Amino acid sequence: MKQNLLILLLLFSATLLKSQESYFKIEHFGVYIPNKSIMLNFPNLNKEQIKDKIFRFIKEKNFVYKPFLSGESRVVFRDFSFICKKDKCKADIVAKNFFYLDYGDGFVKLSFENEIYSSIVGAKLSINNNDDVASENNLPFGYYEFSAPYKYEEVYPESIFTYNKSGKATLRNQDTLKIFSDFYSQYIIDLNLFLKK
Repeated sequence: MKQNLLILLLLFSATLLKSQESYFKIEHFGVYIPNKSIMLNFPNLNKEQIKDKIFRFIKEKNFVYKPFLSGESRVVFRDFSFICKKDKCKADIVAKNFFYLDYGDGFVKLSFENEIYSSIVGAKLSINNNDDVASENNLPFGYYEFSAPYKYEEVYPESIFTYNKSGKATLRNQDTLKIFSDFYSQYIIDLNLFLKK
């Protein structure tokens, strides 16, 4: 009996990991959704129930609702949060994400846009109501470089990839890649679980 339970648990874990891996792709140029959107199905919920749950999800997570980007059957929210801190990723890495949730009876179709910033000097970043990002005391920060030329690896220690003269990208920070993958997959996992409860 214990063996059967263990086998079922392992199969469930493997399925969950596989589904997490397929949500987002991280390559030398950025993070994206392979099919441009993710479809989540909720056959027991109608459109109004889904809309209500989306707004409760946004409130519970302290995301920022974007009414001017939202519309009929679409809710847009923004999140601004750490992906990783310097002690793990060699720089403080912060993401500004916009999630577009198109919904109807029984489904949510999610797409997103993002900007990712990094600072190796510990700049404390903030965001205003217009979604502009600035640093406290004007400490330097910039757009995160997913890939750095091999000659400048020391300048961009936080980059996940490096590339050679011919432009071929090579993975160099496996741990950072996993942190990014887990960070983005968690949005989908959380939304899916929230709408199902």
